Amino acid sequence: AGSMEPAANELVREVNLDYARTMNKIIFSHDSQVQSYACETPELPNSDVGKEKDTSIFSGVNVCDLEDDDENLFERPVPWFSLWPLPAHNFTQTFSQFCFSSLYIKPEVVSSLCAVAKECLGLMSTCQYQTRFDKIMKLDQFRTLQRSKIAAVSKEVMQAWVSNIIKIIQTSFEKVGKGWFNIFETNPDTY
Repeated sequence: AGSMEPAANELVREVNLDYARTMNKIIFSHDSQVQSYACETPELPNSDVGKEKDTSIFSGVNVCDLEDDDENLFERPVPWFSLWPLPAHNFTQTFSQFCFSSLYIKPEVVSSLCAVAKECLGLMSTCQYQTRFDKIMKLDQFRTLQRSKIAAVSKEVMQAWVSNIIKIIQTSFEKVGKGWFNIFETNPDTY
């Protein structure tokens, strides 16, 4: 029963998508605003001289493109598989080349990238300038306040943030043995 759930979910998603498309088609074909543009003949290149440019939301929609008079969706042959055909290719070789050239298949790399991104987002949320003021101040007080805030942010970036990034990389790759991610490798020719 558990193995049927993903297939059933995919089938329900497909039915919902078909339903949404059908409802959109009905709305487009019965809407008076859309009908005013339906099946219009194209205008000459300079025919818009002196006219207002039409900027309505349905100005580019042509209902005739949405409907095929000869098409009956119920008369189409049912496909044997509900998969999209792909050209023949060697999946094993392609996947092997991807794994060789990509770093994103190693859990150490993914976890370290997530942690570094979290640190960067935290740094991005800090404000570089003093923006809250309790009272009116003179220009030299304002400059002093801004310089002190910039110095504090700079110190945070230079010390705390950099040390956090180093710590993340060291903890993520400390258990990796021999190979590309060995942080204890001293021979530069290895890389």
